Amino acid sequence: LYSISPMIIWLLLVCPRPHKEERFLFPIYPFVSLACAYTLHEVTIALHFVVYKLFSTDPKHKQENQKMRLEKLIRALVFFGFFFPAGIVSISRSYALHNYYTAPLSLYSFFYDTIHNDKPIALCVAGEWYRFVGSYMLPNGTTLQYLPSSFKGQLPQPFLPSLGSAAKPGQFIQPFNDLNLEEPSRVVGIDSCDYVIELVPPTGDDALLVPDAVKLMRKHEWVEITSYPFLDAESTTGTLVRTLYLPSWLSNKIGMHVHFAKYALFQRKVVFDTSS
Repeated sequence: LYSISPMIIWLLLVCPRPHKEERFLFPIYPFVSLACAYTLHEVTIALHFVVYKLFSTDPKHKQENQKMRLEKLIRALVFFGFFFPAGIVSISRSYALHNYYTAPLSLYSFFYDTIHNDKPIALCVAGEWYRFVGSYMLPNGTTLQYLPSSFKGQLPQPFLPSLGSAAKPGQFIQPFNDLNLEEPSRVVGIDSCDYVIELVPPTGDDALLVPDAVKLMRKHEWVEITSYPFLDAESTTGTLVRTLYLPSWLSNKIGMHVHFAKYALFQRKVVFDTSS
């Protein structure tokens, strides 16, 4: 208990908070593994006791061949009762993350490898600002801009290279607040954008599902360059298939279906002057 006490203390601090995210558990992952190892050790000891009590015909356990059989039975119980199910769940979760949620990484990689321009480029995001993978995935001369969206909190502040290390302690580059209120100065209009990244769900006739950036682009001429499938949580039925990968025949059998949205890159159409 002393060895895993940091995990217990951390959980007591984090669990009462109303806002929880998986990344809050990163500091205690080593202790979670340690707690699992301790638990498995204690379960193995308990299995030894139970198995010897139930199956041993020699109360003194002096027969070596009987001990070997019981040891194999215990190892089989531990393997098929813990390691095998844990391995299947881990593989299924890893494949689900790869298959359902890697569209932002793929799209920004495509943008980095494909888009080249001698002039400055403005890449805009609306509701997908929190899935921005990092400035290292942007080509030289590209800046990230924020479009108006349903999110009304405080957006991240872009780094200003012109200031560099000349900023003094307490100097405000842009207005901040400690209430997570919206700062309108960080939002630009669609006219300032050369490219837009947006998650486009299968809306059908429901206008409420049209994403923020697509609503703005309707007033302009844009073309979709590429897109990657991203799991649509709203139309996907069942928490299990959103969390773990299940073969289609199995998910259909249990009445859970996976549906995808498009994680798309849009480019403003270039209008060429042909009068000259």
